[in-house]
Amino acid sequence: MKFNQQGVALIQVLLITAIMTVLALYLSNTAKEQVAIAQLSNDKAQGQVNIQGAQAEVLFALFTEKKQLTSRLTNDTSNSEIKKMWNFHDEIFTLPSGVQVKIQDQSGLLNAHYLERDLIKKLLEYQGQSSSQADTMIDSLLDWQDIDNIERAHGAEFSQYGTLDRIRNGMVPDISDFKYVKGMTPELLDILLENTTMFRKGNFNPMNSPQTLLNALVGKTTAERVLSERSDKTLTRRRFKEITGLDENEEMFFATSNYLSMELINIIGQSRAKRRLTFDLQPYAEQDQPPINILSDRD
Repeated sequence: MKFNQQGVALIQVLLITAIMTVLALYLSNTAKEQVAIAQLSNDKAQGQVNIQGAQAEVLFALFTEKKQLTSRLTNDTSNSEIKKMWNFHDEIFTLPSGVQVKIQDQSGLLNAHYLERDLIKKLLEYQGQSSSQADTMIDSLLDWQDIDNIERAHGAEFSQYGTLDRIRNGMVPDISDFKYVKGMTPELLDILLENTTMFRKGNFNPMNSPQTLLNALVGKTTAERVLSERSDKTLTRRRFKEITGLDENEEMFFATSNYLSMELINIIGQSRAKRRLTFDLQPYAEQDQPPINILSDRD
């Protein structure tokens, strides 16, 4: 009897030990998860703080410095470290804080609201569209946004969409809205998302255009020369004219505008903080006018 009681007691001890071990492992894993979550939250918060600081630094530089590229060959007396790094064609540069920044001059993109037929046709044809296919897409894009129901020669009005409420009949609130346009494909939509903007005011500036658009406008070989000098920060208005054969006119002007989009990314550990905003700078704003007008702000 005593042996049996000792055996039962041993089993009980082993069971209690096993339960305690499982509980200890559970608590240990839970603690590790909580620590990891806390670390992730802390990293996320720090990333947001870094982005806010970087945004303020870049905006200050934009207000106080000329928006031009600066290389070792440029006689520039500015002490701004940001000016020495920046560009306005959406190429990443990294600040000392570790925040990655991209700035895209909106004048380097095609106007999504007021389509420039010759320019966007070159872009569509570069993507493999025939001349007639490009005309059809352009007319459909124009019909999508105009307020009338008069169908263009190659376009599509509400009668081809089934019901009146299935066509925009107004300026698009976002370029992704083009996905509903008759004949639109995911590939063409990606091209429009990359090369068009709703926020361009005034002249077109191909000096700050994306590579795909440059290829379409001046040919791949010429575009590569532009991209090379742009990357080296030796590209000037005069050099751009020499390389491309393009010249300034009432629709095309080779100067960075005050309409810019800026993307900031900060990666800390497993956390990734991001902010993208589009804005209009007003360096000489007076009285109650704000010096910056935020047009779009997305995390």
